[in-house]
Amino acid sequence: MAKEKQERAPRSEVEVWSLGLMWVEAAEMQCARFRRVSAFNTIARTEAGHRSLAALRPEMRHGPNPPVLVPTVGMHMQQRIERTFLLSAINNVFRSQDRLPERPKTAMEEESVLKDLRNISEHWDEYGRSAKNIMETEHARKFFEIQEKLAAMAGPEDLARFRRLAEEDLWAVFELPFPDNDEVWLSGIPLTRIRVWLIEVRQCLEQALRAEGVRVPGMMDSHIDGDDATPWPGERRRYRLWAEDMRQVPEWR
Repeated sequence: MAKEKQERAPRSEVEVWSLGLMWVEAAEMQCARFRRVSAFNTIARTEAGHRSLAALRPEMRHGPNPPVLVPTVGMHMQQRIERTFLLSAINNVFRSQDRLPERPKTAMEEESVLKDLRNISEHWDEYGRSAKNIMETEHARKFFEIQEKLAAMAGPEDLARFRRLAEEDLWAVFELPFPDNDEVWLSGIPLTRIRVWLIEVRQCLEQALRAEGVRVPGMMDSHIDGDDATPWPGERRRYRLWAEDMRQVPEWR
């Protein structure tokens, strides 16, 4: 019995903070991936609308930049996948943040919403208490009001489509984006705010580790002991590969 209790003992603060840095990196990576696919999908949906108009007005087909990007099922699925992975990474950052001596000044006000969003995405085969929790929040109420107003502004057909979606699949409504050229939204939460919070959590984790006498390596340091001390070759390649992959992000139109 004593051995069983010992095996279930929680990790030390230092271990949790060290792993927390990994999850901050994962969340930053997923922010970039989610932003990229969201940008592609936003442009693709806009271009699909232009194609629909051009079908009725042939004179629109002679511009220099024809609307060729298609909002494929594959891109839609990828956006949902990246969103799910982002919510999972954020949840693990919360777990490491909870073990810090003090919370970051920019702590997320929507922490409970983000945790419930993660629970729903994790338990995708059921709609349980987490979904009900979210739908009863002030955040959800405001989000739905804004989406209904946007649909009404687009016309009676869009409003009817929105109300039908809300009746048939309430959760799908909560995944709708906001039409903002300068921001990407995660269920009504600006991605910029999440990224700022992650920067401060990283700083708090590193500060807590240094206070315990733990050396915190830089992200571009070699993971192999002694490798950076070897004199040759003087110039080396160092990557955060996900950051390299995310350099090609389409411009908002």
